[in-house]
Amino acid sequence: MNRDILFSRLRGQFPGDNTGFNPFDLIHKFGSPLIALLYSELFWPEFVELEGMVFLASDVEDEADRARIRDVLTRCAGDKQKVEMSFNCIEVPSLFGPRAEESSDSEDRLLAERIAASWRARLSEQFPDRSFCVTIVEPNSSTDEIAVLFYDTRIE
Repeated sequence: MNRDILFSRLRGQFPGDNTGFNPFDLIHKFGSPLIALLYSELFWPEFVELEGMVFLASDVEDEADRARIRDVLTRCAGDKQKVEMSFNCIEVPSLFGPRAEESSDSEDRLLAERIAASWRARLSEQFPDRSFCVTIVEPNSSTDEIAVLFYDTRIE
């Protein structure tokens, strides 16, 4: 996506004359450290390991979540990569609930690319001895929207 078009769209999300504002100008005028911390969870999430598999911490919050993952592992005949792939495909627009329609397909793609790049770095930091595939999944029969998928590339 063209940066000028993106910045124009961003400026249009805020009231008043923001002509010539760059993202840091918008942050200075309209931003909030608390909202920034909220979004930091999207770009620099906590990942957890369960049964040798890695998931977003938000997907493994309690024993019911852990039991659900173990059940899928049993149904997948112990194929850990398949389990990771089934849980770790995150449809980007859906993250924003009723506001998902505010962005265009090209903006959703740009956001997915930035999330994927951040998650690659975060997974590498958190699990330096492992190798992960973090990729963009186009809408298809298994996903309705553009998604970010991550999984361990280990050979079982």
